[in-house]
Amino acid sequence: MISFALGRTSRATVTREEFNALAALLQREGFFYLSESYRNPELADGVWQTTTAVGGGFTKSVLNSNYAGPPKLVAIEEAVDALSKRVVWINADR
Repeated sequence: MISFALGRTSRATVTREEFNALAALLQREGFFYLSESYRNPELADGVWQTTTAVGGGFTKSVLNSNYAGPPKLVAIEEAVDALSKRVVWINADR
């Protein structure tokens, strides 16, 4: 299951294959070794995205502000975004 929050929490179910592909991408791109935050010091406000993964007994979050993150992070963000467009989201705040 994956969760998505934009002022509310929504949940969706993915197939085992989709989950395994995303987990393999996280491992391959070294998500758990990325810095916790990537920011453009010249910009105080703008676009930001936080990607969070839970595995191996711990949680890792990476903030990408104003597209300052490395290509590895961008590839992960794009994969998550693509998957999020293929699933049916259900409001989980109830």
